[in-house]
Amino acid sequence: MDLELRHLRLVLTVATHGSLTAAADHLHLTQSALSHQLRDIEDRLGTALFLRRNRKMIPLNACLQLVRFLPPLAGGGGGASSSKTGSILAHKVMAGT
Repeated sequence: MDLELRHLRLVLTVATHGSLTAAADHLHLTQSALSHQLRDIEDRLGTALFLRRNRKMIPLNACLQLVRFLPPLAGGGGGASSSKTGSILAHKVMAGT
């Protein structure tokens, strides 16, 4: 299971934007390309990272655990920043938004 920095950025971007369309716009990718890359990441990890509901991407526990430990270069910020990101994402999951 080799994940690259770009994979981590992709997961974080989808989690923070909450939809593939918004994340794709942010990453300057097509929605289709982003969807294929995300499926590849989930296949590599052997688990789903998001609950796909209509057009929303709801981070699952596996995603929250991954984002929690992102290195600063991936945009997770490490320490307090990644803690804050993890808290925000955890709130999204608990609220179902």
